[in-house]
This record gives sequence, structure tokens and C-alpha cells, in this order.
Amino acid sequence: MNILHVLSQFEVTGAETYVAALANEQSRAGHRVTIISDTFHSPLDASVLAIGESEYVGIITPQTAGHALRTNFGDSGIRMPFDTGRMVQDIVRALGSQH
Repeated sequence: MNILHVLSQFEVTGAETYVAALANEQSRAGHRVTIISDTFHSPLDASVLAIGESEYVGIITPQTAGHALRTNFGDSGIRMPFDTGRMVQDIVRALGSQH
């Protein structure tokens, strides 16, 4: 099953902790799990897409992690045009990948 969790928080909260634990269990059960968030700090076995008020960072990878952290997952900085097509492609790609 493809599972998508969407949440927003400023710091590690109960909601993030719960979603991280749930996503890890869902991933271990063989599901494809993706999380869309404007900040996510908990380690997990799912893909994370960073969407902030200023920009869409995309799927967090080793190559994008530094930028995501510097911009608080896209929440700080100059407001950039939002490419919904890219976001949809990233969601499809994340849900289609094996974790």
C-alpha cells in the first residue's frame, strides 16, 4: 500500500514522534511511506518531502539535506515560485520507490 502522511510543526512534537513511529512500522510491514512536512527531525525509514512557506525543497536526500536545514525545510528565505508539478512528480517518485 502507498501511504502519505502530511503534517506541520515547528519543533519535535508528539505528532511528529507518532508519525515517525507509525511510518517506520508501516515501512517494515512492506508499505511505501512518504511524509510531507515543513520540518521533520525524527529518523525514519520513509521519504520526506520538505514544503515550506518560502519554497519547495523536495525530497530530502544527502544532496538536499544541507539546504533543507539552512532554510528550515523551506520556511525561511525569499519566497520562491512554487512548482506544483515538481511536487506531484516527487510524491509519485517517493511512493514508487522501495525503502
